[in-house]
Amino acid sequence: MTPICERTLYFFGLKTFSVNAAYVRTGHGVTKSSGAREWTAQFFNLLASTENQEKISELKSAFNPALHVYHIEIIINTPDLYTAKGEVSSRTHDCSNFEKGILDCLMLPKFNDEVFPYGAPNLNCDDKFVTRLVSEKVPNKARSIGIKVAIVERPKY
Repeated sequence: MTPICERTLYFFGLKTFSVNAAYVRTGHGVTKSSGAREWTAQFFNLLASTENQEKISELKSAFNPALHVYHIEIIINTPDLYTAKGEVSSRTHDCSNFEKGILDCLMLPKFNDEVFPYGAPNLNCDDKFVTRLVSEKVPNKARSIGIKVAIVERPKY
């Protein structure tokens, strides 16, 4: 399927964060962990960069929820993928554990109008419009997250 618009956003130096560590139980219920608050602030800071905001603006102007859906590819570059013995490290996060946090920050309207560190202009769209999600971990000395966002036509029935 040929994309209508496709842009890749880059988050250099950012580690992944596991959804398993995102919330803690307190005497008053469940709240976001300090680690999760710190990670989201870092994500929003990088999302707010001029380069990423130009790409977000292009994607937002090309997207029509009546006609389109999103296909997203997340590429994690990490030096922690393998141990010195060449085995997959126990310190690396499962793909499904980091996808949710990234998607929420990238898409959800509740973060779009918030000021740093609680949000940044994002795609301002419910993540139900993501119909394809692929994630990959790649060994690399430089840590980064690349998010390729493609807008494609919704299938016709």
